[in-house]
Amino acid sequence: LHMRVHAENVLDAPVQATIAAQVSGPGNASAQAAVTLPPGASTQSLAIEIREPALWWPLPHGEQPLYDVACQLQVGGETVDSRQRRTGIRSIAIDRSPHPEGGEHFILVVNGQPIFAKGGNWVPADMLMAAVDRERYRRLIDEAVQANCNTLRIWGGGRYVDHDLLDLCDEAGILVWHDFIFACSQYPSGDPVFLRSVRDEITHVARELSPHPSLAVWCGNNE
Repeated sequence: LHMRVHAENVLDAPVQATIAAQVSGPGNASAQAAVTLPPGASTQSLAIEIREPALWWPLPHGEQPLYDVACQLQVGGETVDSRQRRTGIRSIAIDRSPHPEGGEHFILVVNGQPIFAKGGNWVPADMLMAAVDRERYRRLIDEAVQANCNTLRIWGGGRYVDHDLLDLCDEAGILVWHDFIFACSQYPSGDPVFLRSVRDEITHVARELSPHPSLAVWCGNNE
């Protein structure tokens, strides 16, 4: 399990720190590393070996074991910041090998196994986003499972989904294809300021949602 810690040292001099991490789930593990934080922002890395991991599978190919990962940044023996995330362990790839009748295949391959993706299109669950809570998400995901879905595509004309929805997809074994939220419009692709804002947006959202094993594909835009 590879972790990246994005830290900011607000002092003018380097700071000696320790990154400590614990993983709990189907097999526990922990690790820590001494690091030097330079002035300003930096990214630190830590790897934890999980022996004989329990793999996460989409429906109906297996179970959905999940791991809780806790990370602390310590300075002088004191925890100055911490984060906790839940994740699953799986590999995912897209088979785009030549198709015998022309063109290419487009097959999701999870843990080395081709997956027949069957599902639907997810649009915002309500015009008033504040009216949508976790239980409403749960009912909709339950309905998708009952309809034998194992994949949902997040429509690029809506909004980025939140952790509540992806948590439920993690638990249910639903793969998520997520459009970036650029809908049917003309964008100033020649404007470097706009392109920097796009890079900032997709970097932020991809990092924020990356722990979810259900999140399978990022797509450039809507349609």
